[in-house]
Amino acid sequence: MSRTISRTAAGLLTILAFVAWSGTAAADPYPQERRGFMLGGNLGGGTAAVSVTGLGMSASTQREAGVAGNFRFGWGISPYLSLGFESNGWTKSEAGTTVNFGVGAFTATYYPNPAQGFYMRAGIGGGTQKLTVTDNNVSAVATENGIGFTGGVGYEMRIGQKWSLGPAIDYGYTSVDVPGGSISANYVNFTAAFNWYFQ
Repeated sequence: MSRTISRTAAGLLTILAFVAWSGTAAADPYPQERRGFMLGGNLGGGTAAVSVTGLGMSASTQREAGVAGNFRFGWGISPYLSLGFESNGWTKSEAGTTVNFGVGAFTATYYPNPAQGFYMRAGIGGGTQKLTVTDNNVSAVATENGIGFTGGVGYEMRIGQKWSLGPAIDYGYTSVDVPGGSISANYVNFTAAFNWYFQ
């Protein structure tokens, strides 16, 4: 699965680089109008890693592949900028153990060229780390909350007057305090993003 995600990431990066920097890129069949309320969601995969610090020591895990998702809503306040709230996350289940990392943040999305679909997004808010262990139909859950940060880039390809679809790369970071130290987790998600504009 790691190899598949690596190939997907390389493909998405290639697409994003082309549409962002090519001055001869063809125009979308529908105008890139962003005003008023919008809803969006992403689905795909990603990789995550955890670092633990405390008591004069630090340790990090290798990156693991998992399932990624995103939900957001916002408001276009100008052709160049929209503001909103975003919740994105990463999860993996294996041998009765499920790990979830997530960020919920107020975000700003910037469109360098409003006539095209390339965007950059960043936000800060809360982060969640959750561990669920299930054995013989009995589950134990541990959840910690802390700070969270998210950022990403993507491209919106208009498939209708109010609809867009395109590739996205998102980064999420969470950090929680534990007795004697802290646990931080970060993930990089490679997803297909869908947006619905209400204007």
